[in-house]
Amino acid sequence: MSLAHRGMAWQSQIDAAHYLYERAARASCVQNPAPMKPLGKAVRGVFRAVYIAAGPPDYTVQASGVSFLLEAKSIDSDDAFPLARLELHQADRMDRHTAQLGHAFVLLRLKGAPWLLPWAQLGPLWRAWHAVQLAGGRAKAGTASLDDTALAKVGVRLRSADWLDAALAVARRTA
Repeated sequence: MSLAHRGMAWQSQIDAAHYLYERAARASCVQNPAPMKPLGKAVRGVFRAVYIAAGPPDYTVQASGVSFLLEAKSIDSDDAFPLARLELHQADRMDRHTAQLGHAFVLLRLKGAPWLLPWAQLGPLWRAWHAVQLAGGRAKAGTASLDDTALAKVGVRLRSADWLDAALAVARRTA
């Protein structure tokens, strides 16, 4: 599978969960597209385009009066989640969302195991790692990626892409 398509299967599973949430009137789910500029006219509904800016996190969801911002990541090649897989613009957007009293999460699939990682816990780890990168330093052992043990300290292991109940429980604890 090409690098451009990594995570497509994971996002398809998340999309299926979102379909069920909407069908049951549990949530309003929107997949956020990356900003694009068309290169010419559409032919039979198809057009060529180029990305013009870094895209927002993948999903915005409203449920039970709570606003969620979600970034989906899928890692099949490593035994840990490399923090470098999360981009600065995504981290900044999650910071802005939580500053407005929303809840932001990374929906991670690591070697097939789904995780819900609250930005309130993951963000400070990512920011500390990023500060070292900006300073041109080398991250201390165990701080550039999160294995299963570290992930369990930060987030919640899920059984599937069905993340909503776990996220609502996190939101209730932090309200």
